[in-house]
Amino acid sequence: YTKWAMENASKLICPVLIMQSGNDKIVDKEKPKEFFDKVKGKDKSYKEYDGFLHELWNEKGRAQVYQDMFIWLEKHLK
Repeated sequence: YTKWAMENASKLICPVLIMQSGNDKIVDKEKPKEFFDKVKGKDKSYKEYDGFLHELWNEKGRAQVYQDMFIWLEKHLK
């Protein structure tokens, strides 16, 4: 799926939110950023959380992650 997603990212025009941990040891953190950069849609957001590990939702600072997600959803679900 990764290859397909990268090849087709430029076709994506819907709103996109990518939330990435800054200290992820499980996935290559450059790939989500590369995907984000290929998306041609203008309504896209990239959030990176410095010092966070793979599971953003389980970090001590997860309140910020939830807040960022809720703000984005509120903006896009109107």
